[in-house]
Amino acid sequence: MRAFIVPIIWAATIVIATWPLMLRIEALCGRRRWLAVLAMTASMLLVFVVPFWVAVSTIVEYSDNIQEWAARSSRKSSRRCRRIDRAIAARRTQDRGDMEEYAAQTPEALAAKSRPTSGRPSVGSRPRPEASVRW
Repeated sequence: MRAFIVPIIWAATIVIATWPLMLRIEALCGRRRWLAVLAMTASMLLVFVVPFWVAVSTIVEYSDNIQEWAARSSRKSSRRCRRIDRAIAARRTQDRGDMEEYAAQTPEALAAKSRPTSGRPSVGSRPRPEASVRW
């Protein structure tokens, strides 16, 4: 039953959305519901099935071109991936060297590096005015 939930929701959505149109078509058909249902079914086939059919037939028609494009794209992306992998490996090596450098330092040297302003105000900061309370 779980496999039918999504199609049932889609069908209900389409029915609810097209119900006013169905009533108008039924009025135009002289209150013959079967004729209105036939017209709505044909129009829904034209709206939903025909574009899908055209898309699938186009994909089948150009499947050779699509396969060639996918193969060419795969070759390009694999080259790009190798280039990115090399850049990441180089960055890892650089980071590893930085970490070894930090590990070799004394705690005092690391503490000095952790204070970027060294007691001076940072660029662009203004002295704060004294807070005064007014009652």
